[in-house]
Amino acid sequence: MAIKMLTPRVGLTGNITVDGVVFSDSGVIMIDNGWGIKQGREIMEELRAIDKKLIAIINTHTHLDHAGANYYLFKETGCMVYCTLYESLMVRGAKQLFPSMFTGSPNPIMDGLGIGDVLNPTDLTVIPYDGQITIDGVTFDIISTPGHSDGHVAVAVDNILFCGDAIVGPDWMRPRKLIYMTNPTLELQTLSKIRDSSYDLYVPSHGAPVQDPNEACDMMVEMLSRIETFTREALENGPLTLDMAVKYVSEKLSLRLRDLRTYNTARVTIQCVLNDCVMHDTMDYTVKDNLFYYKKLMPGEVREAKRKAR
Repeated sequence: MAIKMLTPRVGLTGNITVDGVVFSDSGVIMIDNGWGIKQGREIMEELRAIDKKLIAIINTHTHLDHAGANYYLFKETGCMVYCTLYESLMVRGAKQLFPSMFTGSPNPIMDGLGIGDVLNPTDLTVIPYDGQITIDGVTFDIISTPGHSDGHVAVAVDNILFCGDAIVGPDWMRPRKLIYMTNPTLELQTLSKIRDSSYDLYVPSHGAPVQDPNEACDMMVEMLSRIETFTREALENGPLTLDMAVKYVSEKLSLRLRDLRTYNTARVTIQCVLNDCVMHDTMDYTVKDNLFYYKKLMPGEVREAKRKAR
């Protein structure tokens, strides 16, 4: 692991994710920290090599590839961990809440999730969804950017925006074509907020930093649009179960869901897009023959659940 400096006090590091390294009055503040003990050890080796102490971590969100080294680094250094209220709940109940959130099941199959001890509780300081925090002489702007996760924030320092997964780099997105998403409506609002901003540099956690975020935003919008378009196309032939929708959309995107992790990423994201369509009254659903189906809603037609509620 090596630190690449962007300004005299702000740099980047990391392999699985791009993490921020900010030099403060008496040590280092990290923005995210990658996946698990291995990356935690790499961070500690680098900090020892430059004789700096880790004093704090700011989590953009608490998915394993962003906060997976929290517990290890906390044990090693006693650093403080900062995150929003929603994300703090995910950390405190990590072994129960994170698997349920990622898989959509209260009792999920854990194969390949690799949770172990990486998200055990740490001392947490809850930060605002929008506002400023100052840590050891460094002031950070906290910007609410939900969509990828409900409590997601971006973090700005020295006019550099660390985006977490609010956007991903175009070079990273092209071969994958789909990333995990929990709320498409909020994500679109987040993308609009990022487009309207004016930072010197935008640092997605996956992919290279960019000076102009519009291409990355466009690719995220296109991903959500294509999921909805392909599903509506499939609904022309009749109602779909969720797995039928996952299969159809994945094939149209030329995705190969090779394991439980890639399947869950696609399934949760596609389901959230479809549920969003239902809640915005542009699709409907029905339960028939012990199966849940999404179905087409004709223009001017009222969803069945709303008709029954009248």
